[in-house]
Amino acid sequence: MVYDLTEGRLLAEEAGNLRLNMRLGQSALYAVGSYDQLSALGIALPPRPSEPVAIEAATAPASTKKRRRRGGKKHRKRKG
Repeated sequence: MVYDLTEGRLLAEEAGNLRLNMRLGQSALYAVGSYDQLSALGIALPPRPSEPVAIEAATAPASTKKRRRRGGKKHRKRKG
């Protein structure tokens, strides 16, 4: 997690890298760490996301109709 201490906002939750555009002479202070580490510093973070919920996809019954495959020997063009 990356938290911007100067603006008081969370910039990234899971990031391998972060690009910051700043103006000449501008300064900022960031805290980087895990949720627990930033919470231990007293930083007010949004509630920790709960475990991802698996959504089961509705499965349609398998079709009993056979599909016709193209591209076999019968469909190949013969070389002249």
